Amino acid sequence: MSNRSQAVPVTDEEFTEEQFNFTKMVRVNGVLANGFRVGMRSWKLFKAHFPFSLYVMALSSVPPRIRELAIIRIAHNNKCDYELAHHTQVGLSQLGFSEQDIANIKIGADAPGLSELDANIIRLVDELANNCNISDELHAYLHQEFNEDQFSELLFTIGNYESMTRVINVLDIPMDEDFNKMHGIA
Repeated sequence: MSNRSQAVPVTDEEFTEEQFNFTKMVRVNGVLANGFRVGMRSWKLFKAHFPFSLYVMALSSVPPRIRELAIIRIAHNNKCDYELAHHTQVGLSQLGFSEQDIANIKIGADAPGLSELDANIIRLVDELANNCNISDELHAYLHQEFNEDQFSELLFTIGNYESMTRVINVLDIPMDEDFNKMHGIA
């Protein structure tokens, strides 16, 4: 373990009026995630990156279950507990993932019980991480499953979360104290 200190999330009292007004649209159950709070310390960069991040996180044509499967695999591969906790909870509470589904995503593409599509999404994440490219066979399969927009948006989603998990790890963004409230867990 290193001696570096964790990133310090911006408090509500430290926000400028512009920042505070922005947070109103991204709070979940009244909670603003520490990922946002830390990111907002670099306000100009945050404002520039947010539209792209919002698009791949919530507005793209990639089916939400596929998106979350890829994000969970990325968070697991990159040992990013912060994103793994948040996106696991999204998968469990909003998308019908089971605990076994989460375990299988962590095991990898050869986990028993995975559908062909799920296994190939895991392969996509892993091949991109290991080779910065994918096999011709996987490329052909994915082009049968997704239209051109979905395929491109899936690649950008993976790229975004590869980047974000690394930033979160380096900055050591602390887990949200109100994690359960944010995710509606009693």
